Formats: sequence, structure tokens, C-alpha cells
Amino acid sequence: MRTLFATSVTALLILISGNAFAQNACEQISCDCEALPSDSWQASCAAREDQLKNLCQSHRSPKPNEFCALHGPLATAVPISISVEPGNALEKIQIVKHSHKLAAVYWSIHHDLEKLQTHFSAGNIEKSESAFGMIDNNVGNLFALQKDVAASYVAIDNKPEAEQSWRHYAEDSEKVGELLFDYGKAMFNATNSMENGSKKIRSQQLALNMLGVAGKVYEQSGYAYAQGIRHRAASEAWKAAANISVVAAEKKQNSFDYIGNPERDQRQAAMRLHRASYYWVVASGSTEEHDIAVK
Repeated sequence: MRTLFATSVTALLILISGNAFAQNACEQISCDCEALPSDSWQASCAAREDQLKNLCQSHRSPKPNEFCALHGPLATAVPISISVEPGNALEKIQIVKHSHKLAAVYWSIHHDLEKLQTHFSAGNIEKSESAFGMIDNNVGNLFALQKDVAASYVAIDNKPEAEQSWRHYAEDSEKVGELLFDYGKAMFNATNSMENGSKKIRSQQLALNMLGVAGKVYEQSGYAYAQGIRHRAASEAWKAAANISVVAAEKKQNSFDYIGNPERDQRQAAMRLHRASYYWVVASGSTEEHDIAVK
């Protein structure tokens, strides 16, 4: 009897703990509505945020296909790639070292892209995937390093230098994003002449992954331009990211054996276009021009 009672108590505690965790996750859903530049946008955003929290609580966890429509730049429930958590402030002497690391990582990405091109042209899919893994990892490392550098300047009350560092990062990253996008498309087109089979599937998946990383780099560039108070450039970068999502969706629909889910890319394109609109409005100082950004 005692064993049965203990088991029941344990099960109850697990259930309570699980429900508390789910409730906490649902409460953390945010569309960052207060950042939006008009009352009507904020009202629509807030209504959607409440709906998302209710939906989350009804099935005890957030779902990937339930996300904000209108949203501010710090929204969490959106199908985009970047993490908006701030970096860690460094000792002043470490800022220059981190800046040198940024340059080294940029060089590494260019080097690994050259290796990937060589391996892919030679038909070596395993080595191509390995080179891509290095690129993908370093794209994340770049963003983390830059956030640390910017946070460090802010910590020593040098906000202008932080903004300048974001502008440099945005410009350099945009160039990387363009290279990755162009080669991702070229890789996918090259698979058209391959015989159907596992190698073609892997090659097309690799090309789609390259497009995904290119889109992430443009997101990072858009975020960086905004942090550097270059909102119109941020809007253009987010538009470019949206275009990559559209291209990725088209490629998935035309892939052998229908690789991937184009609906995710379509949702992502819509979110990126909204972000482009948001920054265009911020740059223009008026909500009347928000549609221009998506033309």
C-alpha cells in the first residue's frame, strides 16, 4: 500500500512539474508588440500573442507552425534563424582579440567554401558535407563573437563604437551571404544532370542547406544593420533573406523525391518580409510606406 501511495505521489509530482514547465514555456511566448510603430499594428500583434499563448497551453507546448504575424525585432515565436540574446561583455583588453578572431573566422568561411566547391565539383559528397558543416558552425561563431564585441563596447559606455562594429559586421556578412546564396543555387542546378538516387538526394539536400545558411547570414546582417542604426539597409537585408526562403521553397518543390517541407520556407519568407517592412517603417518614420519594402 505504501509503495502504491509513493508511486502515486511521484506520478503526481511529475505531472505537476511537467505542467509547470509547459506553462512557463507558453508564458515566454512573445511577439514584442510594444516595439511596433503604430497602435493598429500593436493591437493586432497583441491579439495574436494572446491567441498563441492560449493555443500553447491547450496542447501544453509551443508548436512550430504557430507563430506571430506582426512582431517586433525581439519576438521569440517566429520562424527565423537568429538568436537575439545579447552577447557577454569582455574585459577591455579582450575586445581587440575578439575582433581579430572575427577576421580569422571570415577567412575560414571563405577557405571552407573553396574546399566545398572543389569537393562538390569532384563528386565527393562526404567531403562536401564536411566542409559545409565547418561553414555552418563558423556562421554561428561569427554572430556570437560579434555580439560579445558589441556588448563589451556598451559595457564601457562606448555605444558609438558598438554601433560602428555592427555596421562593419553587417557589410562583411552581407558579402558572405551573397557568396553562399549564389553557390547554393549553382549546387542545386548541378544536380539536375545527376542520375536519380541517394547521391542526388544528398547533393540536393546539401544545396538546400547552403541556401538555409545563406538566409541565416542575411538575417544576421539585417539584425546588425539595425543595431548599427542603418534601418533602410536592415530592411534590404531582410528582403534578401526573404527571397532566399522563396528560392528554397521552389527548389524543394522541384527536388528529387520532394526533399524538405516548402511550407516552412514560405512561412519564413513571410516573417522575413514583415521584418523588412518593420525596418523600412522605422527608417521612414511613417507607417504609410510599410508596403514599399515588400515590392
